[in-house]
Amino acid sequence: MKRLCCLIFCAVFIITAFSGCGFLNGEQGFRFSSVGKDAVSVTAEEILSYTPSRPDAVGDYLKGKLTESELYIYNAVSYAVDNGYTDISIPSQYGSSAPESYTKAITFYSCDSPFLEHNYTHDGTFRLSENTSAAGSTYSFTLPRNSTIFTNEKKLAYEKAKELVDNLPSTLTTDKQKTEYLYDYVCKNISYVEAVNSYRYDTVPIYDALIEGKETICDGFADTLMLLLNLAGIDCFAVEGVNEKNAGHVVICAKIDGQYFYLDPTNDSNIYQNGFKPGFYYALSDSQLSAYFKAEEDFSSLLPSCPVSRTKEKADVIAAGDDEASVNNAKSILLRDGAVNVCFADNVSDSDKQSFGRKLATAYGSSLLNTSANGITGYTK
Repeated sequence: MKRLCCLIFCAVFIITAFSGCGFLNGEQGFRFSSVGKDAVSVTAEEILSYTPSRPDAVGDYLKGKLTESELYIYNAVSYAVDNGYTDISIPSQYGSSAPESYTKAITFYSCDSPFLEHNYTHDGTFRLSENTSAAGSTYSFTLPRNSTIFTNEKKLAYEKAKELVDNLPSTLTTDKQKTEYLYDYVCKNISYVEAVNSYRYDTVPIYDALIEGKETICDGFADTLMLLLNLAGIDCFAVEGVNEKNAGHVVICAKIDGQYFYLDPTNDSNIYQNGFKPGFYYALSDSQLSAYFKAEEDFSSLLPSCPVSRTKEKADVIAAGDDEASVNNAKSILLRDGAVNVCFADNVSDSDKQSFGRKLATAYGSSLLNTSANGITGYTK
């Protein structure tokens, strides 16, 4: 995830009226256009009351944190995304003259909705233009990946995600069960690629992940999980920030059985690709997340409290020490699955944890790799 890092505010003064800029009952409308499509004007009232065309896939947690002028921008983006328009012009009386209001509203929409990528331009740059004509002033910007081809790809990804959720096993009845299942699906079926190496930004991550089965960046993991969870009726939204290497990163905040938790499928996918079970970054608390992730400033005061963790619930074995029963239990899971996640009781010493690993390797009959994070230790051959 590359944050919208450069704000360029361009003032363009046009002396004559812009042809076709659209008046509705004498009022300048919100204008939407795209190559190959007829431009439309929509009233401010319609924009303010606009609801997404796929409400089952889009949340509204961050939407509820916006001012009215930011909400006009947010809903205008929602309208453009739903209807495949790349160019948006907002009458100045409804928008804001501050570029940061636009980037905030657009960022919040991209974190409520899986249909607008966090990196929606090639270089992460956002350009806002002020256009003045006889009809009045407007603020205009472009979201390139709302064009027809990308809009169709987002529709295909939505349909695939809906098919997956509609066919969840009937035994999954709670938020926790559904979330674990969908989290594992994302971690196991999508591969991570670093953006600095080979990732192209003129692509739709959820389409890459769900339809093409391609490698994707953290945006693809977060947005795919957000799409699946929303469709499963689990409230969630994405949070943008930086990881411990100060690189852009995106995680998910989800409400599971009434309590918010953080989920990081990108990191757990990397764990899985190294042979371990995903479960190290599932249902994190505030303190667990803050150990390696810092949210962008726009989010810092708006995030819900996540005081507890359910990470340890993803463990296969709860070990009180290096006792024979726990070792044998872990051995049987290793033989069955090729990997096992162990959670040690809080009072287990580091030496006993190391002894557990040695005894498990001896019982298994082979040397084992291990990795630990967030209270989970994984073992694999």
